[in-house]
Amino acid sequence: MGQYTAGELDALYYVAESAWGVTPTGAQSFGGDLISLKPDVDLGKKFILQGANRSFGSATKGPYKAGFTASMYSRSAVDWRTFFAAYAFGSTAGVADHLGSFSALVAKKVASAYKYNLYNGCKISSLKISVDAPGNPFIFDAAVKAKWVTPGTSKTFTGLQSVTMGAYPAEPAKPVNTWLTAVYINIAAGGLVVFPIKKWSFTVDNKCVGQPDVVTGADSVQYPLEAGQGISESERDMIFDYTIDSTNETYTNSKLADQAITALTFKIGAYTVTLSGGSWEANDLPELKQALMEESGRIRFNAMSIA
Repeated sequence: MGQYTAGELDALYYVAESAWGVTPTGAQSFGGDLISLKPDVDLGKKFILQGANRSFGSATKGPYKAGFTASMYSRSAVDWRTFFAAYAFGSTAGVADHLGSFSALVAKKVASAYKYNLYNGCKISSLKISVDAPGNPFIFDAAVKAKWVTPGTSKTFTGLQSVTMGAYPAEPAKPVNTWLTAVYINIAAGGLVVFPIKKWSFTVDNKCVGQPDVVTGADSVQYPLEAGQGISESERDMIFDYTIDSTNETYTNSKLADQAITALTFKIGAYTVTLSGGSWEANDLPELKQALMEESGRIRFNAMSIA
């Protein structure tokens, strides 16, 4: 039996849920090309001492925790907003108070055989979009909370729910979204100007929390789940981190004066993201030395739109 190797992890496919935690049987959509995916699963086991014995006598399970963290590329042929913005920000037009949910199918393929994991009741708790140099691909790092995960060798699953997943879509064209346009910043309502940064990241953290409950599955078994009743959004953070070559005092002085960041814009594919209501969060000043210098900064925003 051979070891899994490069090229055997399939893309992430998903289907929108109209009711949280209930996987529809309709056709799936392309989410992104997986760079890596780390399951976040905990059976919640407790080992109980019994019968005057220092070794455990029985084990309990629950509340069961499910989810994953994934790094992905987005393809230029697919509107990145339909998955990443809709489920991490709440809307393809910007931020919304509540997030939609989806079911995700993760597959490993060897020859013609697939090994599947189905996650249902998924919400993106946090999403970081980052790029480390102009021309390089955007990387989308998503932390996902889910209701349940189950394995299978086909798209038919049983247990907590009984469902047969719909068909994959046709594979989209392969170029990925890359950083090809300037970032702009507006400091203290002075107007948008080029922000000559050399790498940056934008993070939206929804701080999602599961609501525990015991759920009766399609197989009539009772499942104690960390997210049995639902997954709730908590206080939201929107943070922009950057690194820039230090060539003048513009941003040092702005930090010292605690000037408002009226707006910051960047473009992914055909759409411009506009962040507004910004405030300097990290006020670290650059180290001064007899050499080339660079500086980093962090700005916290309270509003975002995409157009």
